[in-house]
Amino acid sequence: MPPEIDAKVNPAEISPTNHAARSASNLPAPIVYDAGDMLTRSRDEWVLSNGLGGFSMGTPSGIPERRYHAMLIAATTPPVGRIAAVQSFVEWLVVEQGGVVTRHDVSAMRFANGSLSPTGAPTPERFTFGQSCLWQSRVKTPRGDFNVERELVLHYGRNAVTVRYRVTRERASAQAATNARAPLLVVPSGKPAPTRIWLEARPLVSLRDFHGMLTPGEPHSHIISNIGSDGVTVVRNGVTLEMRIDASAGRFSTSHETWRNVAYTREHERGMDHIEDLLSPGVFVLPLFDEREEGMWNNAESVTTPWRGWSAKCLRLHL
Repeated sequence: MPPEIDAKVNPAEISPTNHAARSASNLPAPIVYDAGDMLTRSRDEWVLSNGLGGFSMGTPSGIPERRYHAMLIAATTPPVGRIAAVQSFVEWLVVEQGGVVTRHDVSAMRFANGSLSPTGAPTPERFTFGQSCLWQSRVKTPRGDFNVERELVLHYGRNAVTVRYRVTRERASAQAATNARAPLLVVPSGKPAPTRIWLEARPLVSLRDFHGMLTPGEPHSHIISNIGSDGVTVVRNGVTLEMRIDASAGRFSTSHETWRNVAYTREHERGMDHIEDLLSPGVFVLPLFDEREEGMWNNAESVTTPWRGWSAKCLRLHL
């Protein structure tokens, strides 16, 4: 009998404590890239295996360069039947102060015209590859600098992946605190305007044979269902992808988009089809900071949120 491939996945299962315990085992030391390595070793690739024939694969920058670069490629009939389920994801750090909202790019995708979009995404300052993949990026906002950590954990023995985030609001010096305090808005009552900060994570879904591509401009018959505040289900050609978030971590917001003409440069180099369309059924919204007192922003200490994340699992329907 093949291993169970549709067991329930909860982001809470991947806790920092449990992950640290696994990392302490007798395994090779993680490989670490700094910002300079992102340039000099830009053609490097990484892969994680789930023991069923499925895997995650990508680049240190986080930008997919091959059709096989995906956050979750599921082996729906282990060890074969490989389906590219979640191709990638893009994130924004969002700041709302006094009703004014600013969005700050965290990650990007490459498109057929050669551009990267969203355009303002910073190059990761650090990438660590071990039992999981961890990207660390610095995002500058009117409320100061934030260190955004994104970790990808592939579940062993399951066609499932967890993507989780931790954000640190930097307060490395008194000057940093002064800079963060400068744009503080004040409401008519004389008190500081309420400030909220959250992360938006938009998954990009393919649900195709991992050798294939979703031809741009053609209908691809994705069916979106089971929409709720905790996530969504997407079905295509008898394969289902379920993406869920724990209520304590955030919520799912329906916002259907088609990301057209996503390009993979390594496929182009090989003379292969290299452009496809990807589906995004919505956005995961992860609250980070909700601070209403000026004293909170004057604090010269760094503040780090708990890990928060969402999970995806993929299986073949037996109709």
